[in-house]
Amino acid sequence: MLSSVGVLLGTLIFFFFNRETRCNAFMWLHRNLGLKPGEKSSGQARNLCSIVAMETIYVTWFFYIVLLVVYNPAFFGTDHWMAFVVCGLSFIWAAYLVQRLWWFQRMAPALRYAIPTAIIGWNVMEILEKWGHLDEIWVQPEKYALQIGIAIAAFVVVIVLAILSPARRIIDRRQQPANDAA
Repeated sequence: MLSSVGVLLGTLIFFFFNRETRCNAFMWLHRNLGLKPGEKSSGQARNLCSIVAMETIYVTWFFYIVLLVVYNPAFFGTDHWMAFVVCGLSFIWAAYLVQRLWWFQRMAPALRYAIPTAIIGWNVMEILEKWGHLDEIWVQPEKYALQIGIAIAAFVVVIVLAILSPARRIIDRRQQPANDAA
């Protein structure tokens, strides 16, 4: 998995310099690094399914590589101060993202935002498990049946809410009569 770092960085460079990106992290980096990859094409429709899939793959892949590097004794190791830094920064970042997620009003965008938020927050759980402070409940489902049941119920509720929540209304201003503009 560590050998895939080159592929990860190479493809991330493509997505980073893509002028069609609407990734909050990339746009923040563009602003703060003074980069202007170009104007977005206003007529191009976004394929949200592929965007969410790519975000999920890349965020998972990136943080998996980070944890592999941190856990590797050749680099740092699980008891190195860098593991504490990654755990602390992941906690702070996830808390910030959860706070932002709280104010979403529509379910579909909230779910898209929640996926990377959960992956970043999961780093904290993963590191705490490595240190022996947490159990992985899915390894012993008979011991944690209630917790697993609650997680499944929450998953079903979120799916139902995503299906039932109203879609965003798009107003086509080109078709309005000219006398309404006055």
